[in-house]
Amino acid sequence: SYAITLAVSLGVNKTLIEVPGYMTHAPIPKEHQVDSGIDPRGIRLSLGLESAEDLISDLEKSLEIV
Repeated sequence: SYAITLAVSLGVNKTLIEVPGYMTHAPIPKEHQVDSGIDPRGIRLSLGLESAEDLISDLEKSLEIV
C-alpha cells in the first residue's frame, strides 16, 4: 500500500500527487499551458502527515518504474 494517492487536492491531510497537465489542466491546449508557464510534464506533490520515510520510499519505488 502506498502513502501517496494520485488525486487533486481534496482538503485532506493525506499526501496527494497529480500531473496538472494531464489532470486538472487537461482541457487547456498544451500550447496554451506552455504559454501560461505550465509545464505539461510538471508534477504537483501536496504533502500530508505521513512519515518522511514512507513518502521517500513511495517516491523511490515510483521513480524506479519511470
